[in-house]
This record gives sequence, C-alpha cells and structure tokens, in this order.
Amino acid sequence: MNNLKFTRKSRRLTQKELASLLHMSTSTYIKKEKNLDYFRIYEAMELANILQSDINYLFKS
Repeated sequence: MNNLKFTRKSRRLTQKELASLLHMSTSTYIKKEKNLDYFRIYEAMELANILQSDINYLFKS
C-alpha cells in the first residue's frame, strides 16, 4: 500500500470523499492514487493540507 492510500485510510476518508475535497471526479482521483496519472503540484499541496501530512511522505516511493 502506498503512503497516500495508507494516510487517506488512516484519516478515514474514502476515495470519493477525498476527490470531492480536491474538486475532481472520483475516477480521476483513483487513477492518480494508483499512479496511473500525476497530481499537479497545487493538487499535491492541497492533498497534503487536507490529510495534514508531509507532501514528501505522501509521494515517497
């Protein structure tokens, strides 16, 4: 499990909820969480803010 998914689940957020908070479709969010597409820098920053986590930790391989 990647750090992003782990952190999202530990914050008890669904992919749908997080997608909504990021103003994107659920399918777009899922692709990005699975590394099939990339988060834009502003999305990554907002994601780190929402999850109250370090951006480097979330995207570390």
